Amino acid sequence: MLQVSNHIKKCFLLLGLLNVIYFTVYLLKSQTGSWDGLINTEPENLNVDLEQQTDPQHDGHDYEQEIQKLLDEVAENKDNKHWLHNTQLIHTSIDINPQDFLNDTTSKSAWRNKNTLFFDPRVTLALYLNHIRHQFELPESNQNQISVPFAWSDWIDLTGLNADLEKPLDQRNNCKWVREFSIIESSVPDEVLQCCDNKDITPRMLEQFGFQRHEQLPGFITYGHSVKRAFQKVRLAQAKSYALTHMPNPYSILFLNKDGGTYEVSVDGNEETNGRIVNTGMMNEFVHRNLPKDSKTVPDKWTFDPVTEFKALKKAVKPHILAPEDDVLGMYKTTHKKGTSKALPLPAEAFDYTAANLSRQRILLQRLAGQKDLTKRE
Repeated sequence: MLQVSNHIKKCFLLLGLLNVIYFTVYLLKSQTGSWDGLINTEPENLNVDLEQQTDPQHDGHDYEQEIQKLLDEVAENKDNKHWLHNTQLIHTSIDINPQDFLNDTTSKSAWRNKNTLFFDPRVTLALYLNHIRHQFELPESNQNQISVPFAWSDWIDLTGLNADLEKPLDQRNNCKWVREFSIIESSVPDEVLQCCDNKDITPRMLEQFGFQRHEQLPGFITYGHSVKRAFQKVRLAQAKSYALTHMPNPYSILFLNKDGGTYEVSVDGNEETNGRIVNTGMMNEFVHRNLPKDSKTVPDKWTFDPVTEFKALKKAVKPHILAPEDDVLGMYKTTHKKGTSKALPLPAEAFDYTAANLSRQRILLQRLAGQKDLTKRE
């Protein structure tokens, strides 16, 4: 029995030795590229080959060069593929015909008379910054009381609706289309989709939305959030329709300044009127202020550059800086003073809630539980 056991051990040892020999030969063959090379390989040459395989400088894959190649591709930014890498402002100006944005023109080329929407943030920012600067410069101005008109269609890109707005009214997507591409039971009424058809819009609603004709609105109007799931294209159309007509205006607009301070203006509180640029006369005022005195006609080409306008605003108006007593955590000092740590202090006292704050939260929760509407400030 003992002899059988010894024979088994010897068999396993022999098998292990054969495996070692096989894998050693296989490794050497893969390094030399052929069996002939293996036969002619001397020990000293074999050592050199192994060292070269472990030395990155002799590896065939120079990682530093590969990384640099990738960085060069990002810097070159061919076909604007790596546009996020470039944070510098380029193409900040745009040439447009200001007459197309006047609010008292009957021209068919004017945007207030077209069915489609225009959007370019350079125009919006340049107009608003110029308007705000002149409001601040008025002798009777109060920086805390300056307000501006507002419409979401001037601040976010809703031109995705143009494909629908270019069609005749009877060919545009309606609430039936929204329902068709939504996951909704047949027994659920249309009201759940928070949708109404264009034909159901009243003249008063048209005026509130800031438009003159039904043709200037999409085939369906979304007036609230639908909890029913829908295809992505439907969700996008719903969101843009809602932003164009029913999304509440912000309370204020805040312009940040990397040199310190901010510029803040309130948004006109009248939510009954849509403050589109083409309706408010903001372009009319801009032309009147900036047209040379010897010019009697408005040129059909004008350059708008928000960077230039912002520099003019900073030069003319001092930005608002948070008072030290209001900056409880010293954030302004931490982020702007040179040579200081940028770590924001968060003392335990900052998380202490006063009885007044707790009481206010309880009231808000009670109102939410009772499904009462919150005020705009809340």
